[in-house]
Order: sequence, then C-alpha cells, then structure tokens
Amino acid sequence: MRRFVGVLILGSALTALGCTSAVEREARERTGGDPEQGLKTMGKYGCSSCHVIPWIAGSMGTKGPALKGVANRARIGADLPNTPENLINWLMNPLRYDRYTDMPNQGISEPEARNIAAYLLTLR
Repeated sequence: MRRFVGVLILGSALTALGCTSAVEREARERTGGDPEQGLKTMGKYGCSSCHVIPWIAGSMGTKGPALKGVANRARIGADLPNTPENLINWLMNPLRYDRYTDMPNQGISEPEARNIAAYLLTLR
C-alpha cells in the first residue's frame, strides 16, 4: 500500500513539474498543439454545452457525442478518417465537411484547433 501511495505522489509531482505522459507527448508531436491549452480552449468555446468532455466539470452535453475515447475512433465528424489533420480541419470549419452538422463554425483558429486536437488525442 505504501508503495502504491508513493507512486501516486511521484506521479502527481511529475505532472506538477510539467512532465508529460507518452500519450501527451505523442499528441503534441502529431498535432503541433498543447493538450493542456486545448482543454482550456474547449472551455472557452463552450464545447461542453454539446459534448461530455473528460476533465471538464459539469460537462453534460447531449447534442454531440461524448468525447471519451475519441482518439480510438476510426472516424470523426462528417465520417472523416480520424487523423490529426482531419480533426484540426474539422474543428476549424465543420460545415465545410458536412453542411448538415449541428457542430457550428466558431471561428477556432488553427493554433487553437491544434491544441484542441492534441487534447482530444489524449482521450483513449
């Protein structure tokens, strides 16, 4: 039990010091974005009003799909293959890919989309 608690404390300390997991590093490399900033940006744009999003308190949206496990999905949005570039492009302009989608164009910039995509790719 002590060893388990020690591992938890060490893990928390590493996170606090800015060390990232392999999943986070991979998401950064694949998108050029920052997962932590992506989570904050999703809060800024109110994504949780339509989606359930891990780590956003009170996130109970039901209009869009829950985002837990989105990194493992084969397809996103308008039946696009789930690649980092498709995800980034979908976030910036979903109506370009599906004019009937409920996902609005919100004026998300490319750097913001890269950050959001990086966060989403950590959700396995």
